[in-house]
Amino acid sequence: MYIFSIIALVLTLCSCKDSNSLEQLKHYGSSPFDQQRWKLSEHRLEMVWRLAVESDLCTKNASQLVDLLGNSDGYFISEKYLSWQLSPHQQLAFKMQQPSPYPAGFAITYDNNVMEQISCR
Repeated sequence: MYIFSIIALVLTLCSCKDSNSLEQLKHYGSSPFDQQRWKLSEHRLEMVWRLAVESDLCTKNASQLVDLLGNSDGYFISEKYLSWQLSPHQQLAFKMQQPSPYPAGFAITYDNNVMEQISCR
């Protein structure tokens, strides 16, 4: 039964990736600088989704997410404009070094605009 839940979760993560948000990100700006940012950030966004599916991020606690995704400030690897953010409950649990009783969740943001949200239920 537990294995079926994990499989369903992975399938959900794979299927809920919204191409509209990728298009929204792609058309974020038309200047050469914005387009360069888009090229760098598209790769980062794909990497986040690959991590979510392959590493089953919904089974990780806040500390493990920080280890996998970047530093505790929420920036993903070194891309300045693309970041991830734990849910408020997860942030509080991480700061207090305690597990959170709430489902994990995080958002992928681009230049402070939420592009994707991943909720673990």
